[in-house]
Amino acid sequence: MMNPPESETLETLASARSVFRGVLEKITEADWGLPTPCEEWTVRDVVDHVIVAEAAVLPMLGIAQAGPPPEQGDPMASWSALAATADDAFAKPGALEAPVEHPYVGQITGHRLAWFRIGDNVLHGWDLARAIGADDSLPPGLVTTLYERAVEAETRPADTGLFAPPPELPADADPQSRLLAHFGRSPSWRAQRATARGGAAQPANVGRSTETS
Repeated sequence: MMNPPESETLETLASARSVFRGVLEKITEADWGLPTPCEEWTVRDVVDHVIVAEAAVLPMLGIAQAGPPPEQGDPMASWSALAATADDAFAKPGALEAPVEHPYVGQITGHRLAWFRIGDNVLHGWDLARAIGADDSLPPGLVTTLYERAVEAETRPADTGLFAPPPELPADADPQSRLLAHFGRSPSWRAQRATARGGAAQPANVGRSTETS
C-alpha cells in the first residue's frame, strides 16, 4: 500500500486526536462503568486501553517513558501528554519513513504506526461517544480517508481474529456505518442505559483492537 504524503498523515492524526479528545472531555464520573460496543469493556476499560496503547508507542519511537503507569492518575492528562509526545516524534523529519519495531506485527514504518493510532483514536472515540450517549458523528473526510485505507489493506480486520465479522448493512448505508461495520462494529449498537450502571448491557459486536494497516 502506498503511503500518503507526510503532511496528510500528520493532519489525519491530528483530526483523529480531536475526535478522541472531544469525547474524553465529555466523560463524567458516572460514565466510567457504562458498557461500550467493545465486548466486556466499560468506558474506563476503553480509555485505559487507548492510554496504554499511546504509552506503548513511545519506545517504538525511541522515547523513554517517564512518570506513573499510564492507567493511573487523570485520564485526560495522561492521554494528552502521551499523545502529544508521540505526535512530536512522528512530526520529526524522516520519522514516518523510518522503520520501527512493533511487538506484535514486527518491523513496520512510522507511517503505519501513525495509522494504527489514527484508527485506535477514531474508532474508540466512536465507542465512547455511543456508550455515553454523546454525539457520535465522525468527520466525513476522516471517515472516507480511514475507510479507503482500510479496504485497501491486505488483511481484513475480521481475518485477524481481533474483530467480529462485519454486520450486514442496507445497500444505502452511509460511509460512517460502512467504516464501523468494516471493523466489526454494529452502527445500531445501543447500551441498555436503564440498567447499564448496574452492569447489564446489550451484547457487543466488536473486537477490542482497532489497528489498521
